[in-house]
Amino acid sequence: MKKLPTLTQAPADQQAIELHHFAGSSATFGAVALQTALCRAEAAALRLDQNAFKTELATLPALWQATMDEITSRRRAA
Repeated sequence: MKKLPTLTQAPADQQAIELHHFAGSSATFGAVALQTALCRAEAAALRLDQNAFKTELATLPALWQATMDEITSRRRAA
């Protein structure tokens, strides 16, 4: 998530690579909503659709926070 602010400045292929890696990590943890948004952002980067790319990026902080909250709550329950 720390790379998101600078990701918009990167070339589209680098954007797609970073998002693909993050989506894969999200999938490993079962963060389906986060993974889905990351995949949409990756697809937008590959299409060179900067409007869709920025729209998807804007959804990520809230999804990241919700994911972390869920992981934390489950960790406490274990």
